[in-house]
Amino acid sequence: MKKRVFLLLIIIFFISGCAESNLEENKGNLGDVSHDLDLDSVLNMCHGLSEQECDQYKINFVDSIINTYTNYHNNYDSLISVYAEDVLFIDWDNSLPESMGGPVGGEHSLDPEYPFLLKEVKNTQHEIVYKELEKQHLITNYKVHGEPRRIGLGLTFNEETSQQNRVYTTNEEFIEFSFDNNNPSLFFDSTACGSWILWDSGSTFCCWPQTMLISGVWAYIDISGAYYEMQNFRKYFASEGIIGRSLLKVARGDWYFHGDITAHVPHKDSLTPECGWAEKEDADCICELDQTKNGLAIIINGGGIYDNSELINSINYFISSVESDLGILGSLQKFSGTTFEELDLFIEELYYNSDVAYVILIGEDLPITQIIPGAEGVRLFGAQYLGIVDNKKIVEGRNTYCYDVAISYILPPLHSPTFCKKGETKCVSGQLLKCAEDSWVSTGESC
Repeated sequence: MKKRVFLLLIIIFFISGCAESNLEENKGNLGDVSHDLDLDSVLNMCHGLSEQECDQYKINFVDSIINTYTNYHNNYDSLISVYAEDVLFIDWDNSLPESMGGPVGGEHSLDPEYPFLLKEVKNTQHEIVYKELEKQHLITNYKVHGEPRRIGLGLTFNEETSQQNRVYTTNEEFIEFSFDNNNPSLFFDSTACGSWILWDSGSTFCCWPQTMLISGVWAYIDISGAYYEMQNFRKYFASEGIIGRSLLKVARGDWYFHGDITAHVPHKDSLTPECGWAEKEDADCICELDQTKNGLAIIINGGGIYDNSELINSINYFISSVESDLGILGSLQKFSGTTFEELDLFIEELYYNSDVAYVILIGEDLPITQIIPGAEGVRLFGAQYLGIVDNKKIVEGRNTYCYDVAISYILPPLHSPTFCKKGETKCVSGQLLKCAEDSWVSTGESC
């Protein structure tokens, strides 16, 4: 099987509706990894593995991502020269039947305000979508319907299949495309339905954050909320040095970023921000950065799955690559607590005592996930509390704030190993699972 080559990172755009659907040669060695991680191994996840084997799969998955980012920093000039400095925008074709998803867009359809040229393609223009993703754009936005295991990118491999299958691209299809091609883009800026989910009870590869990162995406961005907030972030995307500083520059809601918080693009001056509504409400809009805070912390659970000597070596190489590339000093931090409140305090102490402004949280064994109410799924929670040092500023009825710490996440697929006995139960990411037909499934209960 092909091993992963240096792959993609695209930025996905905010979508306004959810689908009610029926169901060239490599340019250099960037992104090569130090261990075997072939396509079949990635897609198999933990199915048929013991718990120990599953933990090793997760370690290898994260290690692969960290090694990719180390190569990006170590070879930044070569890396960035591969990509056209533009934005590919994949838009939902509103002429598609209602059964595949209602119209998407409205007045804010094609205008993501990045300081780069914009190219639009409809998700029914399958040949163009495929060719554009092969061309390697710096950023890719999409505004389409989606679910945890498929989104309406229109990236198809089989013109003989149904229209539904041609429009909706699965996690597995996207990963396969990325393994077989160069990175389509370095950044994805996405908010499609299901784009934020980390786990559900299906059996195939899930979900989009993990799909993007193992495909080589440098930062997968899931933003939503007030339109001007999203556009202000995009306007400052290339002017602040790294993604983390762009995040700290603009007031925003409870956003979640996956990948490398120190990812960066060629400098462009910021576009003029929009603060009309914020000024009327006397709310935060453009934030003043504390210039004394510029440290990076990589946080793992001490004694947990990712407290592994091989992975720690990779993390330390990554930290060195960031310092060499950007002059940002970093450290590996082992969290010894068990609760979200303890993690919140841990990050607060790093901010005050170590001048940390950027944090990468690694692993689902940190207290950062929760069950989605009324659904068999898991998502992240609490980025706002972790990113705002003085939680007293957070008040009911208000969602937009300036942040002190910019946070990103690196997580493997969260499926548990299928090696289990009928009647067994176990707790994974705060969710109680039970064994049914030799497979772990959610009970819908917390633990």
